[in-house]
Amino acid sequence: MPDRGQLARARFYTLYTDSLAAAIGTLSDLEDADEQDILVALTGTLTLVTAVVASYQGNTKASINANIMVHEATSCLVAAKFHDAVTFTDRRIQPDAYRCILRIIAWDKQAADVPPDFCLPVDGDPDQVLFGAPRTFLTRHVEHHRYTRQIRSTDALLQHQPKQVKDAITSYFKKAKFKSFVSIPIDSGNKDVAVLSIQSTETEVFGYDKAEEQDMLQCVVPFRAILAYILREYERVQRTGAPYVEQETGTTRNGQTGAISRRTRTSTRVHGNRD
Repeated sequence: MPDRGQLARARFYTLYTDSLAAAIGTLSDLEDADEQDILVALTGTLTLVTAVVASYQGNTKASINANIMVHEATSCLVAAKFHDAVTFTDRRIQPDAYRCILRIIAWDKQAADVPPDFCLPVDGDPDQVLFGAPRTFLTRHVEHHRYTRQIRSTDALLQHQPKQVKDAITSYFKKAKFKSFVSIPIDSGNKDVAVLSIQSTETEVFGYDKAEEQDMLQCVVPFRAILAYILREYERVQRTGAPYVEQETGTTRNGQTGAISRRTRTSTRVHGNRD
């Protein structure tokens, strides 16, 4: 008779394969999708990722959430548009002083304490860049922060930041519902990357040691590839403005469930160059 561990592993593998199949299923119609369809696909994929992480952990007390951040070039236009949304920065420094900013475009579950257009600055100096998503973007390395309320550890990570930034981040972590997070780079097919952030209301969202962390990262690898594909479509739609140029009837796919939803629309298909 199988023991509890074997049953738990069996449940995890079943959920994992089902989740991966559902995520792959969202890709079928993305070339015929508009921006809203793509954002739905991102949200659905993030929901599947958090389900996999929660199942692997097996901690019923933990609530897992995830988001995707994309870069915005720091042009004057972008700086003006997102100036008030950029947080954890010395306000004497304008956003266009940074290498870029990172903006959340999709959540599994929208966090109540995070504004919809939440942005983080990315400094080009590795010593000055904020830890977490900004440093992951700059270095393309995974960062796992096991306990955000461990003051001594946080202080060490903020040693090069102005007092205003240190105080703001320390206060944020004290109030935040999550206690740990991991930042994972997503290569979207060109020189720039997006960042997948996974949070937990408990400590050690990605395991208690390096071996467990690596196991969980391996589980996420196929989802990183799927997210990269969806983000390429997002970039294309952002660049071209619309996925159509010829008259036709479009069939779109609901990104979260994989269920087909149909609608008719007339527009122009634009075959943009892929990065």
